[in-house]
Amino acid sequence: MFKNLLLGTLMAAGFSSFAARTEIFVPTPTMAARTIATVSTQEIKPTAMLNWTVGSTADYTINMGFISGKMHAQVREETAVGFWIQQDMDLGFMGSQKVEIHINKDTGEVIEMLVNGEKQDAPDASNTEITESRREKVTVPKGEFDSIYLKLHDKKANTDAEAWVNPSIVPMGGMLKQKAPSQMGEVVIELTDFLVK
Repeated sequence: MFKNLLLGTLMAAGFSSFAARTEIFVPTPTMAARTIATVSTQEIKPTAMLNWTVGSTADYTINMGFISGKMHAQVREETAVGFWIQQDMDLGFMGSQKVEIHINKDTGEVIEMLVNGEKQDAPDASNTEITESRREKVTVPKGEFDSIYLKLHDKKANTDAEAWVNPSIVPMGGMLKQKAPSQMGEVVIELTDFLVK
């Protein structure tokens, strides 16, 4: 039953995989976007979960071993068909990155995705599957939360990621924590603050 809460859970907070097309090696929401599309097409009807509010924000730490940084995500604007989510990432000497994602509020699908102003291909929902889910408490810098734990399998890369989400509390899908593999080792993203408008 709690899979019905999943739509949007892995979206705008910037769940990380790495986009080979980007100029600098920083996290992008490619896996998040794929996952949201997967959830919306395989698990639930998304409309209720995409009732987001312009101005809502979430802040995260990003840790990639010897590289650490921060990410600020916000619901930037509502359009006739969806929402624009913007993520601004700062990874110190690795540089910064701006990711913009236009999400269809009726289907949960990615309409358009831009990384540093350059259009990226929309993720393939059929590439990601949820292989495990359960209720679980998780502790992040913002505090302890009840969450839905998800294990996500990327079929193309044959890799697994983990996410802890609570879309009823945290805006833009509810990401509390994510662990994902990358070319530079494991990436861990954790919630430090959020604001619901």
